[in-house]
Amino acid sequence: MNDRRLAPRYEITLEVFCTARQRTTTVQTRDVGVGGVFLCTVSPEPVGTLLLLTFRLPGDNEVRLTGRVIHHLKGTGMGIQFLAFEGDGEVILRTYLEVLAA
Repeated sequence: MNDRRLAPRYEITLEVFCTARQRTTTVQTRDVGVGGVFLCTVSPEPVGTLLLLTFRLPGDNEVRLTGRVIHHLKGTGMGIQFLAFEGDGEVILRTYLEVLAA
């Protein structure tokens, strides 16, 4: 797959609560950026599926957002594009990633 990302991704492992089609599962990240995330799962959702994602960053900062599956790799995981953050979630994530990049 071509890498068409607009922002860098960082290899970070975080536990994520992922809700799709009225079902919540717990998955882990492979990498995270300001515009999206790759979630590791043996049962990826179909491309186009909307998800509600919730995860905690160090410092007990919770991030909640809506995302869309933009690609999936059967048995491996799925790439998610962030669509809308709740509250200060985007600022919290950007600040955390800036610290990692420094």
